[in-house]
Amino acid sequence: MVGMVEITFVIMGLTTVGLSLSLLTIMKDFRALIVWSISLCIAEIALVWTAHDIKWHVITAMIFFGFVLVLILVKIKLRISAALKRIAQLEEEERQALQTPPKGDSHG
Repeated sequence: MVGMVEITFVIMGLTTVGLSLSLLTIMKDFRALIVWSISLCIAEIALVWTAHDIKWHVITAMIFFGFVLVLILVKIKLRISAALKRIAQLEEEERQALQTPPKGDSHG
């Protein structure tokens, strides 16, 4: 009979993997999604071959989840930086457009 601890570990592992997959899909980072999936599968197969306890499978999934979170934080930071630069550029263009007088509008 499977103990409650093993069932809890299985649920935690599946939840972690599902959350990681959904976060990568939301961020539309499909290259990272493919690399992440292949890497996790290889790590899990290696754990099965070495006959480790189920807790090591969950710990491996949590490590990969940590990598996903770091990747998403870096991508969000880059997107915010790019958006702030674009806003600054648009404000500068608007400021220059207000300072230059319109051409061909002399009434003298």
